[in-house]
Amino acid sequence: MAGAEEEAAPVEEQQPPLSSSSSGPEDSQPAAGRSKDAEERPAEGGAARCEPGGRHVLSPLDQFKTRRFFVLRPGTLNQAIKDIEALVNKEVDGSVHSIWLMAEVDHWNNEKERLVLITDNTLLVFKYDFIMLQCEQIQKISLNFIDRISHGTFSFPKRSLLQ
Repeated sequence: MAGAEEEAAPVEEQQPPLSSSSSGPEDSQPAAGRSKDAEERPAEGGAARCEPGGRHVLSPLDQFKTRRFFVLRPGTLNQAIKDIEALVNKEVDGSVHSIWLMAEVDHWNNEKERLVLITDNTLLVFKYDFIMLQCEQIQKISLNFIDRISHGTFSFPKRSLLQ
């Protein structure tokens, strides 16, 4: 609960400058009227709002996700797809059939995002840096070497060495 209050505090600090920057009769209202407006704002909810200047204001949850996961920033995934499609050799690999953004979880529970492409002849796994917007590593796996593909919901093992 304390963490939620700490996250909400910066958002409340950002909101008053938005209302004080407007000009007109609102500026001459007493402080009690402004606090009423400030109380109504949090009740508006989690959707992004559009300001008069055309800028979008994100909800606190969306701000948290955007800060934590760079791939969620607008245009980042599209840029990554363009970059990695340019690296595909159509003569050797064939045409691209589908693209996935996947999370690779290692035995230490570290998550690593990977872009995966399947083409006519190969499965391409790209390590892409979503902060710097550049491809760091390419792994080509010929489809001749793949025996089976398993899919389904992710689950942790019931027992571990720590228990």
